[in-house]
Amino acid sequence: MLSLFALLPLAVQSFAQDSPVGTSSIAEGNAIFETPDAMAAQYTEALTMMYAWGAVREDFLKHPEEPASRYDEVYTTAQFFHHFFPKSYVYLLEKKPYSRGGYGAPPDIPPDHWSAESGELLAACGFFAGYPDGVFKGESSILRYEAAMVASKVHFIISQSLTASGSVPLDYGFDAYTRYLESMKMGATSSYALFIDIPEDHWAYEAVWSLSESGVLIDEFGDSGFRGYENISRATLALWLYKLAGAFDLEDFVETEPVLTPTYNGGSGCGG
Repeated sequence: MLSLFALLPLAVQSFAQDSPVGTSSIAEGNAIFETPDAMAAQYTEALTMMYAWGAVREDFLKHPEEPASRYDEVYTTAQFFHHFFPKSYVYLLEKKPYSRGGYGAPPDIPPDHWSAESGELLAACGFFAGYPDGVFKGESSILRYEAAMVASKVHFIISQSLTASGSVPLDYGFDAYTRYLESMKMGATSSYALFIDIPEDHWAYEAVWSLSESGVLIDEFGDSGFRGYENISRATLALWLYKLAGAFDLEDFVETEPVLTPTYNGGSGCGG
């Protein structure tokens, strides 16, 4: 994997300098690529556009091959929402519907840390579970399986938000998420499994399946392996979120009023 990433820092910097922002189409990235050259091009495009959107920090461009930390994950995911759903982002910061349940930023994220605001929003809304002792351990790397669970929840929340009726309270809770995955299975065009190294009884199987069914996950390694117990790289984290934007054509979406407005129902975090 290091050989694939070896030229990425220079490639990303060159692409960012030579390509006008917004000239590439997200939708073009939903095919399956199995060659290192094609994957490097996809990583470069994803990193460049995510940086232009303010969703990744500059060190993602300098060291895309490094494992993404839990801090990286919450920041990148939150800023992804901030770019496409700015009114909702402000709504959540101001209303904090989760705070009524006593939820907030994990205690080990310093209030002046660059990911503190993102960590408060996403950890409290159920994107991330803390460790048994209640801490977040933001400097720890994140497994590809764990990142897939987060990406799947992002997919679910965007789908719920963009298709919901204004008269129906949004439910982002675990039961609603489970029903969403079941509905995806019922509507699937095939039972094709992109990855061969994840058993059907694995805790992340449905998340990985739903993302591959939606065109978000691709065969990065060219061997039909997901490699879920490996740490996710910064480049891959950027790529997955970039493809999520493409799955919903978010480049053409304009938020006129907050759409990510979960209701607190006494459960855990946003929407319980």
